[in-house]
Amino acid sequence: MSTSHSISTVGHSDQWSEFGVLAGEYNSRPKYPDEMIVDVAQLLAASGTQGPTVVEVGAGTGIFTRLLAAALPAQARIIAIEPSEEMRNVALQSSQSFRSIEYRFGTAEAVDLPRSSVTMVAAASAAHRFDRPCFFKECHRVLAPNGVLAMVSYSHSRSASDPFARDFYDLLERTIPGYSRSAHASGQSNFTTVDLYGEALQSGLFNPIVRSDYKWQVTYDWPSLCSYLDSSTVYRRAASILTEATLRSHMEELFAKHLRPDGSINIEFVGEGNYLRTKS
Repeated sequence: MSTSHSISTVGHSDQWSEFGVLAGEYNSRPKYPDEMIVDVAQLLAASGTQGPTVVEVGAGTGIFTRLLAAALPAQARIIAIEPSEEMRNVALQSSQSFRSIEYRFGTAEAVDLPRSSVTMVAAASAAHRFDRPCFFKECHRVLAPNGVLAMVSYSHSRSASDPFARDFYDLLERTIPGYSRSAHASGQSNFTTVDLYGEALQSGLFNPIVRSDYKWQVTYDWPSLCSYLDSSTVYRRAASILTEATLRSHMEELFAKHLRPDGSINIEFVGEGNYLRTKS
C-alpha cells in the first residue's frame, strides 16, 4: 500500500484556476451523507478485490476522499487526482492522518495509470466539468474487469419546498446571465444540465448498476453560512457581478428572513449517486 502524500508541482490548466481562489474555504462545504459513502464502499467490497485501488478524479481538497478512506479496509489505496495546486495543498494538509491516500496532479481525461489497473474510478461533484466522452474512455481504459465508475454529487435542494433554497436560487437567477437552478457550472464559464448516468450508458462503455438519490439537512449559523457561500463558484460569479458587499447584504436579508429562534437556518441538500460497471 502506498503511504505517499507527495504532490506534483506541475501547473494546472486555466479551466480549473477559479478553484485555486476557493481552496482556503473549500473544506467548509458540507460532508457527503453517510448513506452515500456506505453505498460506494459496498460497491467496492462487492468487487471481491483484495487491496482495491480507487482513483478519485477532481478530488478538490479531499472532502469525499477522506470520508471514503475512513469507510474502506486498511488495505485499500486511494489515488486522488486534482489539477489545482492550491486545492491539492489544502487536501494534503487536511489528510495527514490518512496513510492510504496519495494526491497527484492530473485531470479526469488523462489519469496516467496503466490499463486495467484500478478497481473503482470515483468523481465527487466534479464530473459535470469534465470532457465526459474523453473521461468515460479513460475510465474504461484504467478500470479492471468489472470495475466500478461512481459519480456522486450534491447541491441545495431545488425543490420549492425548501424556502431558503428557493429564495437563494431566485437571487442567483436574477443576477447571473444564463444561470438556471437546474444547471451546473461547466468548465467553460457557462451553465449546463447534465445527465451523468444517461451519458455514461450512451457511451457504450458501461453497464448500469443503479442511480440513487439522497436527501439531508445542514444547519448553519451566519458565520458558517458565509464560509460555505465563499466556497461556491456560482456564488463567486454572482459576487463578481453585484460586488461582494451587495451580494452579502442580500444574503443577510435571506438569512434573517428564514432565521430560526436558535439563530440558525436549515438548508436541505440533495445528492445523487450514479453507479456503473465497466464493460469487458
